[in-house]
Amino acid sequence: MSENVNLLSRRDNGFISKNTEPGKVYRWMDPDNFSWYHGQNERLGENWKYHNSKGDITYTYNSDGFRNEKTLQDLFIPHDDYIVVIGSSQIEGIGVWAEDTMAKKLQKKIGTHVYNMGMSGTATFEQFNNLTNLICNYHAPKAVIMTGNTSKWTTIEVEDKPGYYMKVGPWIEFFKKHIAGNRGDEFTDKTIEYYNSRIATKKDLHEDEMLFSMAKQLCDKVGSKLIMLEVFEGRPTKHIPGITPDDVDWIEIDNSAFGAIFQHNDHDFMMRYTRYKEKELPAEDLNTYARDAIHQGAEYNEWVTSRVQAILEKDQ
Repeated sequence: MSENVNLLSRRDNGFISKNTEPGKVYRWMDPDNFSWYHGQNERLGENWKYHNSKGDITYTYNSDGFRNEKTLQDLFIPHDDYIVVIGSSQIEGIGVWAEDTMAKKLQKKIGTHVYNMGMSGTATFEQFNNLTNLICNYHAPKAVIMTGNTSKWTTIEVEDKPGYYMKVGPWIEFFKKHIAGNRGDEFTDKTIEYYNSRIATKKDLHEDEMLFSMAKQLCDKVGSKLIMLEVFEGRPTKHIPGITPDDVDWIEIDNSAFGAIFQHNDHDFMMRYTRYKEKELPAEDLNTYARDAIHQGAEYNEWVTSRVQAILEKDQ
């Protein structure tokens, strides 16, 4: 199949990850795209942190489809000598330099290899799938940092393309209404219907409860410490029995420092996703964001990794 980095693919080792070419240097990775960058570069000029950064922020993925130079197999990492961070786009590091991702910042702080398993647009199922395959096929990590993400987002296998998956979220209906002019094929319509039915029946909440509970049990079984990172405002993940703040260490949203990355409500999420307000913000406000102005930037990742470091040192 021709390369389409917006799709996910299932690897031979069971990982579900980005359909990227190993070692290839990508200049852009949605939603960090040239169109948004060019407009803000012209509007804000030199006051913008990312002024003239075209070509500076790049994305390179290993043969497992993750934003790391090497695979875990290449590194021959022994037991208890690495940490893994699992999540979606904030973990992957959309819109920031590789050295400013959570994985790289944490690795520099603690001197232990930190493996980045972030994938933009993915949800709890894909992350649990990858955690399971990681633990079953490799040595268990010392710790797992996992985002309290959402099963509202999901994936479906692309028609006539076995092993390739399309990411499904509120952006699907937005695309049909506002970009495709309400024109959509039968597959798109069925996808929208499937997404809405999951929410109406609260299937997403049931999946979250099941998958996060299983992730905790799996980590306990192999002796990996689980640390949860809250990224969705209003999402009830931290109230799931077994992974409440009384059960595991949570890095919770702190609005006095940084606000939530994502909003649980679809309308509020899409307002952020389309950068409705951000496109008019001054440079000093946008400079705290990643270049795409959707995700948090280097300062937020520094804040999170400092808290992870404190949790890990507390247990030593």
